Amino acid sequence: MGESPEYRNALKASLAVLTLGVGGLAVKADSYHSHPPPEKVYAQAFADPVLLPEFPFPTITIPELPAVTVTLPAETTTTTVSSPPSPATEAQPLPITDSAPPAEAAPQSAPDDGPTANEKAYLDCIGYYESTSDPTRVDDSGRHFGKYQFLQSTWDAFVVKIGRDDLKGAYIPDVDEATQDYVALMFLRAGNRSQWSTDPNCSHLLHGED
Repeated sequence: MGESPEYRNALKASLAVLTLGVGGLAVKADSYHSHPPPEKVYAQAFADPVLLPEFPFPTITIPELPAVTVTLPAETTTTTVSSPPSPATEAQPLPITDSAPPAEAAPQSAPDDGPTANEKAYLDCIGYYESTSDPTRVDDSGRHFGKYQFLQSTWDAFVVKIGRDDLKGAYIPDVDEATQDYVALMFLRAGNRSQWSTDPNCSHLLHGED
């Protein structure tokens, strides 16, 4: 069967459309002279697989960034070692001792054996010059009493000092002679001999002089 010019033109147009439609892809078909009628060409074109070209996928190379070294300044830690606060200085208590504070010197007591020889000689001399050794003597003024001619006020104050409160206020001429001798001895040892006006006459006896 002969092909008319119209058939050949239609076939060429179809092939051109197919070629342009698939972007230059080859469509599987028979040669120009052996093609079937157009309807068969269309059916055959859509039945055959269309081979799409393999497009290479672009490889994107990310450049390797140089490693960045970040150097942080070293933290300087200053350790302040402070010495512990000195304990407050406390007042130290005074040491406690068993010794009691010195007491006021008490008047010396007469020894058990009485005055020494020098003391006795001295007091005998004073008694003689003051009252001719009379324990009941009262002088003419009425102010001095006894063997050693004490003022009453002097007697009262001194007997309290030597712990003989029982003699305070006693009328001296009524006090026995031994007690008057004892008070006079304590008065002498207390350093009061200058109160006797007759002391210059008797003081040498305290040194053992005749």
